[in-house]
Amino acid sequence: MNSIADMGGMHGFGPVISEGEVEPVFHEDWERRVCCVNLAIWFGGAWCADETRNMMESMEPSHYLSSSYYEHWLYFMETLLVKKGVVTQQELEAGHLISSGKGSTLITPIKKQDCWPAFRAGGSIAMPTNATQRFQEGDRVKGRNINPEHHTRLPRYARGRKGTVARHLGSFGFADSRAQGLGNDPQHMYTVRFEGEELWGPDAGPCDAVYLDLYDSYLDPVA
Repeated sequence: MNSIADMGGMHGFGPVISEGEVEPVFHEDWERRVCCVNLAIWFGGAWCADETRNMMESMEPSHYLSSSYYEHWLYFMETLLVKKGVVTQQELEAGHLISSGKGSTLITPIKKQDCWPAFRAGGSIAMPTNATQRFQEGDRVKGRNINPEHHTRLPRYARGRKGTVARHLGSFGFADSRAQGLGNDPQHMYTVRFEGEELWGPDAGPCDAVYLDLYDSYLDPVA
């Protein structure tokens, strides 16, 4: 998806404003609540990170740019909860339950005492695949020139650009498939080094390079 969220290499957004070392985790209480509710639903199995990214990238561009980090989270939560039938739009607007009250079987309840162990353990989408590992360390590859209408982990600035495989990371659930609710479709993943000049032209610093972790289907071999 060529959305406004894919900002790599774009100009015109001004400097990143830092609040220094004392920047709070949450600026307002509603941000804390949004974070906690999302994590509870996520660990409850209602959605995966790729689905949430796909939904955020569908935001109207001016809305995306004018809203904060946790406003983006609130947007995908509200949209996905309705889309997946966990709540109705009427219930969302009313702020309380209107239906039978039996709840949704889509979310597995997580107990309070299990929250921190689950958060500390984290999660991985590493999983086996029967596909052949096509590339080895040192192989020259090129990012494919693709423009999907859904979430993808291949940024625009790397499409059609040549790089070198620095490492094979293993196999992982394919973000593009997971974003659309189409299953894991695991693929091999590689860390690829792109030289600054390859990405940005002769004005790039001579020592600049970008490393991207890319799925197998994003890459073509360079003869």
